[in-house]
Amino acid sequence: MSFRVFGLTLCAALATTTLAGATTPAESFVAAQFTNAPAASSLTLTGELASVIQEIMGYPYPQSEIAYWKSENKTVWILEGRGRSSMITAGF
Repeated sequence: MSFRVFGLTLCAALATTTLAGATTPAESFVAAQFTNAPAASSLTLTGELASVIQEIMGYPYPQSEIAYWKSENKTVWILEGRGRSSMITAGF
């Protein structure tokens, strides 16, 4: 299959998925990590915790809360940052 045909097929699939009410990349990541995804929780970044996050990220984290999901012994964290030309979402 040529790259052009592949690209057109991918674009059509993404457009169809978006029109059908697809989930965000973060929601997809969380769903892939759990059999039954738990409800989201959030951690407020204040004081020492905000300082630690700033040290890890290299700049002050722009949001005052970080979303996470926890079920039994597994925890998933979603961090978002601004890249040079678009937003960056990372899941851990």
